[in-house]
Amino acid sequence: MDTQTHIDTTIHAIPAQDSRTIHPIPLKDLHVSPLNMRAEKKEPNLKRMAVIAANILHTVREKGILTPLIVRPNNTGFEIVAGRRRYYAARVIEGETGNFPNIRCDVREGISDAEALDISLTENLAREDADELTYYEAFLSLTLKGRSVGEIARSYGKKEREVEQYLAIANLLPAIRELYRNDHLDTGDMRLLTMATKTQQREWLKLFQDDKSPYGNDLKGWLFGGAAIRTKFALFDVAPFAKKVTGDLFSDDSFFTDANTFWEAQDAAIAERRDQYLAAKWAEVVVLERGAQWPQWDFVKATKKDGGRVYIEPTRTGEVRFHEGYVTARELREAEKKEIRAKAKAKTEKNGKDAPARPAITQAMQSYLDLHRHGVVRLAVIGFGSMRCV
Repeated sequence: MDTQTHIDTTIHAIPAQDSRTIHPIPLKDLHVSPLNMRAEKKEPNLKRMAVIAANILHTVREKGILTPLIVRPNNTGFEIVAGRRRYYAARVIEGETGNFPNIRCDVREGISDAEALDISLTENLAREDADELTYYEAFLSLTLKGRSVGEIARSYGKKEREVEQYLAIANLLPAIRELYRNDHLDTGDMRLLTMATKTQQREWLKLFQDDKSPYGNDLKGWLFGGAAIRTKFALFDVAPFAKKVTGDLFSDDSFFTDANTFWEAQDAAIAERRDQYLAAKWAEVVVLERGAQWPQWDFVKATKKDGGRVYIEPTRTGEVRFHEGYVTARELREAEKKEIRAKAKAKTEKNGKDAPARPAITQAMQSYLDLHRHGVVRLAVIGFGSMRCV
């Protein structure tokens, strides 16, 4: 039996009314789902597999795989939602012995990407060897799959504020997350850096490479202290403010020495930019409070025609970010439902208009009436003939 026939047979063997069942599946038909919270971009080689699976390899050799893998069917076989290391241990043993018995799998049919990711995260929460950044990144993936902050908080017993903090950490530049993962950055400094703009994060990384990066209170001072604001963040012409600008000969940066002067001009420029967006027929332009973070994970892209808004995000450092064309994820879901209902209504109306008109009486009734009509005429003719004979 070829692989595809085996897959089709296995899938059809699963009862339709049951979303899950334990079923033996050949190792060759399994692969790690990209939604598995431990998934890697590249397939590790057998030597690396042995390292990954070392802590369970002995058990699998002696007793086999005791806990079924959680999988879902796809076009190429079955993808592993939870049980990646057990799978790699089986691969190592197969490489050593030449074969491995079919693996008992908990097959989940019809689950969405968000549900698959949720299962993987729940399965791994109890493991001590998964670092906290893995959970933060998994929470971020859940939001990208449509889960709201509130839903995640309820599912994992967290406060919404805590989930928002996790998402902020997951949104740090990957290089900073790796520094924290490798113990080159402590928790307090990592949290401080979540308040930095992407520009500041890149600058901090450059300082780290030069062994000049600030930490602790120095980092806080570097992020928020002093009144110096870079002129490159100005949305207005800096030339009239020459007396309020300073710099040195060793860099191209120049700074405003008076933050109030900067913000007075910057706020006016933001208001002007807002009016320009409104004149361009954007549905709405929202200017956030200075320093308030725009939660991108709660929004999805939308065109101007589809009611997309513009969000203007002024940061405390003077940098202003413009997010054009967004609606909330909830609004998008409501719009999609509305469109589906409208199409269904239009289809119903079209079918009703094109349907042939039903006769007022049935064919059987018409035949019955014709028979009686002929009978009446026949009697009338017979009666007329009798009167002439008389």
